[in-house]
Amino acid sequence: MTQSILVWLLFEADGETLIARRAHDGNVFAGAWTLPGDLVPEDESAEETLRRFARDNLGVDVTGEEFEETLYLSDRATNLVTNVFRVTSYEGDLRVRKGAFEEARWVEPAELPDAPEYPMPSELRELLGGSAERRPSGVPDNKASWDLISAMYQTKHRLKTDAAHYGPRMPTENDLRLLGDVKGKRILEIGCGGGQCSIAFARQGAIVIGIDQSVMQLQYARGLAEEEGVRVEFLEGDITTLPQIKSGSEDAVFSACALGYVEDIATCFAEVARVLKPSGVFVLSVGHPVFGMMSDEDRFRIERGYWDSYSEWEWGRDSGVWMRDWVRPISQWFDLLRGAGFIVDRILEPKMLPDAQDESWDDAYPFDQGSVIPTTLIFRAVKP
Repeated sequence: MTQSILVWLLFEADGETLIARRAHDGNVFAGAWTLPGDLVPEDESAEETLRRFARDNLGVDVTGEEFEETLYLSDRATNLVTNVFRVTSYEGDLRVRKGAFEEARWVEPAELPDAPEYPMPSELRELLGGSAERRPSGVPDNKASWDLISAMYQTKHRLKTDAAHYGPRMPTENDLRLLGDVKGKRILEIGCGGGQCSIAFARQGAIVIGIDQSVMQLQYARGLAEEEGVRVEFLEGDITTLPQIKSGSEDAVFSACALGYVEDIATCFAEVARVLKPSGVFVLSVGHPVFGMMSDEDRFRIERGYWDSYSEWEWGRDSGVWMRDWVRPISQWFDLLRGAGFIVDRILEPKMLPDAQDESWDDAYPFDQGSVIPTTLIFRAVKP
């Protein structure tokens, strides 16, 4: 299935919400009732699409909007990451122009759950009519979750490829130089995601393999590498074991913000040691356990214990997409690396950079919190 970004506009007035029936033109949700909105082109942000669509199709200039929610939907052969924005102010006379939509109506949201005359995606019906608890039963599936959010994540954060990164608003590898000169070296990145770090190493002359379990993340990574004009071998696989990689073949193994998703980290570290050459370097970053203690609602209140290693969390408010990770104490990470035979020669807890004011991370890594609480933990270890 292909994956696309969709933006929907939530207009409300006098207790009613504007919904519109999409045209029977073969596009996504043809014939269904949805919120007015459009697919986001590659050269636009969601906000740019929102304003353009409102101007061209609704006859208004949006002067204020607030992000409401992300819905993860499917329609025929397309997965859709749907960003819903509540329009808080606009100028002009709101009028839906025919074209993408056949008709539009103002309705009371409470009537939608019991109104079969308005066929619409169930997730949207729940959002507008008042959703029930959406926490899935069972254990969250990280692979499926990353496949769902990949397009939204990459569009939202647009990670750079000029340097390997260690985490949001952190110094990069160009600053820290934990791997040194990588030109001509063989580097394996485990949990490569969208491939930005692998591509950065390749741009610096390294021979790079990137492994990730998410098909959609790898699809993005391959496309990005092609755009950048560099060669990186991207492989799909579980990074707990590395059967695709020969023993003693790699000069360095790198991982940024991925190993917290691995439950059997001892096996993973043993595999990293296996594929490294003698004197090979293993550099990794994970979420700092102190940061993992803090409340999601009140960023300066401790909510979880330092030794509570397992956690589940929802990606975005009311998204219904859940992740699981393991936030281990510093001593446990150290002992696990030592147990795999590594010599740990650096442990870093960088402060957020004051000039790294990337607003795309404000919700998850606010600067006022990250300037006083460590968010990222970095290890450098060597195979004897």
